[in-house]
Amino acid sequence: AEAAAVGSAGGSGGGGSRQFPSKIAPPALGGQKVGLFSTRTPHRPNPIGLTLCKIDSISRGSDPSQPFHVNVSGLDLVDGTPVLDIKPFVPHYDSVISPDDADTSIVMPDG
Repeated sequence: AEAAAVGSAGGSGGGGSRQFPSKIAPPALGGQKVGLFSTRTPHRPNPIGLTLCKIDSISRGSDPSQPFHVNVSGLDLVDGTPVLDIKPFVPHYDSVISPDDADTSIVMPDG
């Protein structure tokens, strides 16, 4: 299974304060407003990064009061970076491109 993990990008954010709405209307929901943190919007009040990962396993100890452990691989994060959230893989928004499949003819604009 693949998922999109949300991890901290570190830093204090610096600069002045910026205002963000607590609810937004993603295009995929046809105007329905949902909480900012339940979406994949990059416009957030905190500096976080988004990356794809593979869920290798989900486990729990024999005692039902123990928490679940989600084991993931393929994260593009520095060791020790906390994973804040895991969202399901949505092919319409997420994509996995291997270097062998990349189109090398794409020219990026300056800027």
